[in-house]
Amino acid sequence: MRKALKSIIAGGASLTLAFALSFLMMSCGRVPGGPAGKRGFVPAGERVQAPSWEFAGLGRDGSISASDAADKVVVLHFWASWCPPCRMEFPSFARWAGARPMDSAIEVVPVSIDENVEKGRAFYEGAGVPAAGYHGSWEDAEKFGISGIPATVIIDRKGMVAFVTEGAVEWNQNGVDRVIGAIAEEGS
Repeated sequence: MRKALKSIIAGGASLTLAFALSFLMMSCGRVPGGPAGKRGFVPAGERVQAPSWEFAGLGRDGSISASDAADKVVVLHFWASWCPPCRMEFPSFARWAGARPMDSAIEVVPVSIDENVEKGRAFYEGAGVPAAGYHGSWEDAEKFGISGIPATVIIDRKGMVAFVTEGAVEWNQNGVDRVIGAIAEEGS
């Protein structure tokens, strides 16, 4: 068994595996870009106006738009059911979204960019997220400078892009939740 494994590795299988993994990460993980080239927290004086947005509901949920979330901090979370980093991160996101108060000044907008809406809906419902789910497209994500998922865009109460990240993040008090809290406290 050991000889066979060494033979496979020597034969280039490890290089093939490394290439396949890097391709998966490039196609749905971390890729640079974003509004005004910003990544992470954007100081108030450097923020840009968020583009207009509107997403259809995943199933029973109605649509939502920027005007529906006026004067709220908006957390747009772009994901797809076929994306390995999205699937890995989603349980943490679901727990975080489930802990949010319903009357919150924070609007959570999870956006599937699955081309097949049914697959996105099935994955979302299977994750047990209590918040409404929405459907968008790569073009919707690209309006925010997103070129890889999972991706999170946080829009402040003035409609300005305050935070952008691509790749899986920690959805807990030491991760994105801390950033959201700081943005929510601005001007309050």
